[in-house]
Amino acid sequence: MKHTIALLFIIFFASIIRLLLLDRIPTAVSGDELTYIVTSRSVYLTGSDITGTWPLWKSSLFQYPPKEHQAELPYLIILPFVGWFGNSFFWIRFPFAVMGVLIVLLMYLITKRLFDKQTGIVAAVFAAVNPWLVYMSRTAYEMIPATLFILSSIYYILDKQKKHIYLAIPFLILAFYSYIGTKLIILPLILLVVFYARNTSRRKNTLLPHIVITLTGIFLVCFFVLMQKGQGGSRMGDLFLPSDSTIQQTVDQMRKITIDNPVRNVLINKATVYIWTLAGKAFAAFSPTYLFFEGDLFFSLWHGFLYVIDALFICIGFIFLAYKDKRLGLFFALLLFLSIFPQLFHKNQANFSSHTALLIPFLIILSAYGVRQIIGIFSSKNIRRLAGLVFAFLYLGCVVYFLHTYFFRYPLQERNEFHVRTLSRYLKLTENRDTRVFIKTPHPYNVFKKYVFYTNNIQKSSIPILRKAYTNKNYTLGNIVFLPCYTDIPSDGISSSLIIDSDCSETINGQGNIHIARLVDGGSSYTIYFDRICGDFSLKRYPYGITWDDLSVEKMPLKKFCETYISEY
Repeated sequence: MKHTIALLFIIFFASIIRLLLLDRIPTAVSGDELTYIVTSRSVYLTGSDITGTWPLWKSSLFQYPPKEHQAELPYLIILPFVGWFGNSFFWIRFPFAVMGVLIVLLMYLITKRLFDKQTGIVAAVFAAVNPWLVYMSRTAYEMIPATLFILSSIYYILDKQKKHIYLAIPFLILAFYSYIGTKLIILPLILLVVFYARNTSRRKNTLLPHIVITLTGIFLVCFFVLMQKGQGGSRMGDLFLPSDSTIQQTVDQMRKITIDNPVRNVLINKATVYIWTLAGKAFAAFSPTYLFFEGDLFFSLWHGFLYVIDALFICIGFIFLAYKDKRLGLFFALLLFLSIFPQLFHKNQANFSSHTALLIPFLIILSAYGVRQIIGIFSSKNIRRLAGLVFAFLYLGCVVYFLHTYFFRYPLQERNEFHVRTLSRYLKLTENRDTRVFIKTPHPYNVFKKYVFYTNNIQKSSIPILRKAYTNKNYTLGNIVFLPCYTDIPSDGISSSLIIDSDCSETINGQGNIHIARLVDGGSSYTIYFDRICGDFSLKRYPYGITWDDLSVEKMPLKKFCETYISEY
């Protein structure tokens, strides 16, 4: 009973930190998130994507909207929420936050099945506050559903009851459709778990469901490969194989700068360079600096994916596991190795944490096992309690630091692209005025797509206009026009304002101007010429004193918005 109460409390706390301020943090949408949202909204309103050429059912055949190659299932997950609630940040991310909480529960169930209830509780606590899982659960990216469904498949495959094992099949199918990055490892992962389950189960009547699960995985892989053949822009081209052109280029370059000798071509060839490259990527993926301190550009929080103290627990857990249960230790070693396959076999040479999403849950389980083994060393009950309190205090300090970083520092960093959301609010406030606004930016399509989302302009009545804009590459909606840098502005006598992206490096000399400033340093993100709405207010030299309430820019009245986010210097 006490374990149930503890688990309920953990799930409650995990829900709080995944739902708190979800309507404001993260402060913007970008990348694949935006693609899923805009496409799902269009499908909800019209039955097809924004171009009018892609119905949702095509995702079941691994066919994607034009110029987009994201995963298949997230469109369906987001569709009802973006359909009912429009551009509500909270509801768009709500289903992913819920799945993030379910991952905490699964971490308990899997760890309990592999070890014991006490270790399961520790794993649930670590998963509830893990930086990577918290961060991803508060976004609409595909890694959380993929992690949830893969862990669900593993849990049911490890089940000792024949009728329960079959439940792994629907979760396996959902996992395969959840994320392109994990498609590569699902079949070998399932084979590994099936092999381990077969060799540790005393029940011999589980052979048939394990065979069915394996055949399901094989069928999904074959079906995916078959559907990808002949598709223009297929993601199969992202695989890093020995035939990759960069391998031959590296071989040629290395041979050119090597003195001729009998073994040069034996030691420097496509096979050795390829293996060396894979080894380098593997070491980089397991780098302590990467995992526990820095993260990467995708996870840019000045923080690692796990806590520093986890490094100690993981090492101790792996040592004890190898000593006490070599078979289970080998199983975990192979799980960790398989979890970095998407990164190893992707053309991108730099670490990309989305490709190693499954690495984090397996490391969390090892960390929880390490804590339990350290505490279990002591024979005295009082000493065990004291050790548990010390570890809890240290872990609490790490958690407080992370939560402070996420909720207070992260919202103001520039990578969130909050300035585009601020720009969109400014443009929204000009919609009903008798003036046109031209925006010059290096990426008019991307900024236009974000603008129509932030201003909730993806409506049934506006879809034909948006389709025409995308088709003709004429990104205009109402009196708002998005243009590439250095494009001439038409002069037809109509009153107009001009906004220039700082990345354009373009200015108009001799003109008074104001700015949409970067929150991170007060520098200019956009320069506004011939402003019609903010000039009469008392503007700051740079934004300061930003509060959580100020992050809801769509709800800010004109005066408050201008005096908070528009600068004059």
